[in-house]
Amino acid sequence: MRARIELHDTDWTGAGHAYGDGADTLKWLLDACGEDSDRAERAVDVLHNCLVHQGSVYAGSAKAYPVLVDLLLDPAAPGRATLADLLLGITIGTAETEAVHHEIRAAHARATPRLLPLLADPVREVRHRVAYVTGLRTGHEELAVRALSERPQ
Repeated sequence: MRARIELHDTDWTGAGHAYGDGADTLKWLLDACGEDSDRAERAVDVLHNCLVHQGSVYAGSAKAYPVLVDLLLDPAAPGRATLADLLLGITIGTAETEAVHHEIRAAHARATPRLLPLLADPVREVRHRVAYVTGLRTGHEELAVRALSERPQ
């Protein structure tokens, strides 16, 4: 899975979250990418609590964004509705610093074209959250509207 490669290519130093320095972020992401579906779903729940806490997002949220997109794009990934909800929370969350805000916005803009096929996802919750996320200001709004209009009914 591509997400695993990106995990190891990312510098996780300073990837703090709501509960601390984020030293455990890589561990939870590795679990979320793993083959054990129960463990993966638990990891996604933990990540949701750590990376989006009461509407706030952190450096770890920004660093995890591309990995979470890769996971969501995997139709076999467990907890995809929770993953979509987590991406939405990170995208609309209030960043702890301006730098984190810009990093999340940049990750979101890069991810939007890749997320468009999920507007036709078989999981209703995934479709709805992705429709919301892809409609946010990234410069790709026209692509999102076209993808929505072209999807099978």
